[in-house]
Amino acid sequence: MSYVELVSLGLLTLLLLLPSTLLSLFTRYPPILTETIEELPSLNNLNNDILFEICDWVKLHHASQDSPSSTHQQLLSPLKAFASTNKHMRNVAARDIFQGIKIGQDWNWERALRALDSIAQCEAVRLYAKFFMIDLYIGPTYEERQRGCDKKGPPPPRRFPKMLLQVLTSLPNINRLTLVIPEHHTNVFKKIYNKSNPSFPSVRTLVLGPHMDWIIAMCPNLTTISSHDWRWLHSNIDGKQSNRHSADFIKSAGQAKNLRYFEMQERWPRWQLEAVYEAMPMIQSLAMPVGGGDCIKDLLPTLSRFKGLLSLVLPNVSSLGVGFSPPWCGNAYMGPGGEELALQVEAEGRQAAEMVARMVFGNVPSLEELWVGDHSKANITRTDTGEIDEMSWTYNSRQKPNEDPWDP
Repeated sequence: MSYVELVSLGLLTLLLLLPSTLLSLFTRYPPILTETIEELPSLNNLNNDILFEICDWVKLHHASQDSPSSTHQQLLSPLKAFASTNKHMRNVAARDIFQGIKIGQDWNWERALRALDSIAQCEAVRLYAKFFMIDLYIGPTYEERQRGCDKKGPPPPRRFPKMLLQVLTSLPNINRLTLVIPEHHTNVFKKIYNKSNPSFPSVRTLVLGPHMDWIIAMCPNLTTISSHDWRWLHSNIDGKQSNRHSADFIKSAGQAKNLRYFEMQERWPRWQLEAVYEAMPMIQSLAMPVGGGDCIKDLLPTLSRFKGLLSLVLPNVSSLGVGFSPPWCGNAYMGPGGEELALQVEAEGRQAAEMVARMVFGNVPSLEELWVGDHSKANITRTDTGEIDEMSWTYNSRQKPNEDPWDP
């Protein structure tokens, strides 16, 4: 354990013991209570640089723990508990607590509007917020969608779009912005924002829901653009599922002059990949998760045209049309022979991924990194003639732009 960790742990222990210490002093030594309290060591006496180190240690320690249960999730995180000690600690921890603002998926318009009103009055948010996410789903439930229900949900309150715009333009340090608005109501926002013509120059990463592509032009310094979650594949603004929003998204992303990374949750038929090439031929990183469209062999001719592509994300190898189709039902791996089947599937999956990697690296000479699914990454070195010299695999989880980057 490092020196900073030891100091941090000791100070936090002292903080927890202070209430009982004060109570003991009050009951046993009332005549010298004031003098004794003044001499007690206190976190308040430390300079802010040390307190910032303590906050960082608390965050890292909390993040390293196992995922909390639903009961524990209802409790304050260690950092928020630390900030609740007094005003001084709250001010010190504010830069971490308010670095990310999320307006949640299951909220209605009214609750989200109240949150925006509170954010607009919070100075700490204006000073410290780096990530802002509004992710609203106001529409049919899963069961209603299964029955073919086309319920659009109520429109936003009249002042909601302008209030959201007011909040966004008041946050000068936002570098990651996620905007997911119920697709049937995005035109209301589009009209107001196009009229105001705002600019968000600090935003580098933009994650959008369906039919929000028009905001790309308002973020002049984007390096990363991504679509957001399952709703991208279930857009039905025209009364039926379509991919019109994907075509608009590709076209708008192509206007981002500094773009280096593009991700879209789609099935990726060949024509979509060709559209990406026409819009952004020199893209450095391209993520094509989900799959289910054309097989990898049909996509290779288009992939080979990307001359500056360094990193590529493909769907799971079972979605690439290379003959690997394992049992998906968990029951297949239970009972007699289940463990052997799981090992066999793992081995065959890695062999199929290796085959895909050699095909792709062989057809995309600039490529250095390839993800096959979200948990298998291949890196290569090449010979002077561009041939594959060495290939190495790592197995961990890919960090996606549409995932929460903070958890104070």
